[in-house]
Amino acid sequence: MSMGKGCVMGLALGTSEAVGYVNCDGKLLGWFNELAFAPVDLSSYAMQDEWSTDFGVGCNYFSQDAVMGTAGQGSSTNISSSGSMTNVYGYTVSNDGYVTLPAVGRVSVAGLTSDEAADRIEKTIIDANLIKDPDVTVRLLNARVAVLGAVNAPQVVNLTSERNTILDVLSRCGDVADTGLRQKVTLYREENGERKKYSLDLTSADIFQSPAYYVQQNDLIYVEPNKSQKVKSSAFYTFLGAGSAILGVISAIVTIVMVTTR
Repeated sequence: MSMGKGCVMGLALGTSEAVGYVNCDGKLLGWFNELAFAPVDLSSYAMQDEWSTDFGVGCNYFSQDAVMGTAGQGSSTNISSSGSMTNVYGYTVSNDGYVTLPAVGRVSVAGLTSDEAADRIEKTIIDANLIKDPDVTVRLLNARVAVLGAVNAPQVVNLTSERNTILDVLSRCGDVADTGLRQKVTLYREENGERKKYSLDLTSADIFQSPAYYVQQNDLIYVEPNKSQKVKSSAFYTFLGAGSAILGVISAIVTIVMVTTR
């Protein structure tokens, strides 16, 4: 309307997608179309919307998410000095190791590091004649490791890079508790469909040569408590404490009865 022209459609790239229309008389119609889930990409490799689970709908291509994902390095990837990222458009890796990208299609990234995955995506873009010299950066957004046992703050730790060591993860859990055994730390990892167990001694220099020194997605770390902690938390220790209190009460009652009898 400010342009003084009619027959103009306005597209709102908000958190979703909306469309307004100025007719040929320069008047704004009294309605807006919500086209967030209208199909706009009918290709076999169209993106899937996480909320509606539909493929190739408008909100994946005409919204803030799409702008952040395609506007380039300056706006789509902001990395702070601490290594955290904001305004990053994430793509989910499927269970069979593929990631589906707009216009690119399915790309296999199973078993690759972030740099290797970026190189493969760049090659796929070049082979498809989409961009001559693409610049792709891949970062982990939701890799996690679970820490249980005798640590000061058992929790699920989000990994910030591919080079997180087991010492880094334990430090984020407040370190091993006073009741924990640093010589008996176990890491469980799934490799090629099989669950493997690694025994680690945090006090030994051999830990730096262990395959479990650098943690991976979905690792589980367990710090074994010492024997005194096991005894204190056992049912026997609880019964022993309760038994001592009961014997003390009985002894006091017997003493009172004896004094009264005398």
